[in-house]
Amino acid sequence: PADGYGGLNFNASMDAANPNIASYLDTPYVAWNENAGIAQYVFVKYYDGSSWQSLGGSLNVNGTRNASFPDIEIANGTPYVCWRESDGVANQIYVKRHNGLDWEPLGGSLNIQGNREASYPAITVFQGDPCVIWQESNGTYEQLHVKQYHQGGWAHIGNVLNTNASQNATMPDIFAGQENLYVTWQESVAASSRVYVKKYLPVTPTPTCTVTFTATSTATCSRTYTATSTRTPTASPTCSETLTATVTFSATESPTGTPTPSISPTVTMTKTITVTLTATASPSQTGSATITLTITVSPTQTKTATISPTPLAIPKDQILCYPMPATGDQVWFYYWMNGPGVMEIDIYNLVGEKGATLSFQHTESGYMKSAWDIRQVANGVYFYRGRCRDDSGSRIYPVKKIAIVK
Repeated sequence: PADGYGGLNFNASMDAANPNIASYLDTPYVAWNENAGIAQYVFVKYYDGSSWQSLGGSLNVNGTRNASFPDIEIANGTPYVCWRESDGVANQIYVKRHNGLDWEPLGGSLNIQGNREASYPAITVFQGDPCVIWQESNGTYEQLHVKQYHQGGWAHIGNVLNTNASQNATMPDIFAGQENLYVTWQESVAASSRVYVKKYLPVTPTPTCTVTFTATSTATCSRTYTATSTRTPTASPTCSETLTATVTFSATESPTGTPTPSISPTVTMTKTITVTLTATASPSQTGSATITLTITVSPTQTKTATISPTPLAIPKDQILCYPMPATGDQVWFYYWMNGPGVMEIDIYNLVGEKGATLSFQHTESGYMKSAWDIRQVANGVYFYRGRCRDDSGSRIYPVKKIAIVK
C-alpha cells in the first residue's frame, strides 16, 4: 500500500474514486481522481517493486476545476491518460502523456462541441498513435466519438458510432489489436439496453475541396471613328460600330480543405467580349473620339478539384489492407511512398510458401492505393510482406496477415 491506511490516496482523509489500471513489463500503473479540497484532481502512481511512487503531480488542465473518470494506457513504456474535466461551461475530454520528465498535453479538448457535456473517455494506442473514445451530448442524445492523435493533431475517425442517432449510447470502451481497432458500448433500444461492437477499418477517401479565388482585372480597348452628316442642324445623326475585345486576367486562388489541397496558386483565364459602341456627331462636322471599355470580373468564383488524401490511420512504416477479411474480387493495399519507385508485396501461405509477388510502380510520393485481384485465389489465411525501393532507399515492411473469405 502507498500509506498506512492501505490506499494510494495522496491524502488519506480525502475521498478518491474511479481508479483505472494498466501494466508495462509487470509494473502496474494506476490513475484515479481524488478530492484535493479545492477540486477533484487526477493522479497516477506506479509500483516499483517495493512501494507506490508518484508519476508527476496532478494532470488537471486547470487546478480549480474538477477532473474525473481517468483511463490509462501504457505503450512501449509511455503512459497515456485521458479524463474529463470541467472548463466552467461543460465537461471536456483531455489527454496527456508522460515524456519521462513530466506530463505533456496532447492538444486541447477533444470535444466535438465545446459547450456540450462529454464523459466516460477510454484510451488505447493503435499502431503507435493514441485513440480515445467518449460519449458526448448533442443536446438531445448521448453520442459516441473516436479521435486519433497523429502527426501532432487529433482527427475524428469515422462518424458517430451510435447504431441509431436518436438513441443514447453510453459507457464506451476501446481496444487496439495488432491489425484492427475495436470499440464497444451500450445503447438504449426501446425500453432496454443492448451492447454493440464495431471494428474500424482504415480506408482512403477521395475528397473534394472548394477553391475560392478573387479575380479582378480591367482592360481597355480604343477605336477612333469619324461621323459625317449633311442633314439639317436640328438632326442628330449617329454612327454605330461593333468592337470585339479579348481580355486576359490572372486570379489568385485560396484553396481550403483537409488535407490542404495541392493546387497551383495562380490560374490564368481568357475571356472574349463583344461590345457595341455608339456615338453622335454634329451635322456637317467631321470629328473623332476614343471610347474606353472597362471589364470587371465577378469578385468570387469557385471550382472543385480532386486532391490526394492523407489518411491519418495509415502509418508510414506499415502496409495496410482493406477490406479485412477480403470478401470480394480484390484487396486494396495502402502505403506511403517517399518518392518515385517500386513497391513489391510478397504473398505467403500458412506454411511460408510464397504464392505471388505483386509489383506496383509509382511516379510520385504520397499515400498510395494498389489492388490485388483475388478472383483466382483460394479462401484461407495468408501473410504479406512489402519491399520498397524509392528515393529514400530500400526498406522491408513488417509481415501482416490477411484472410480471404469469398
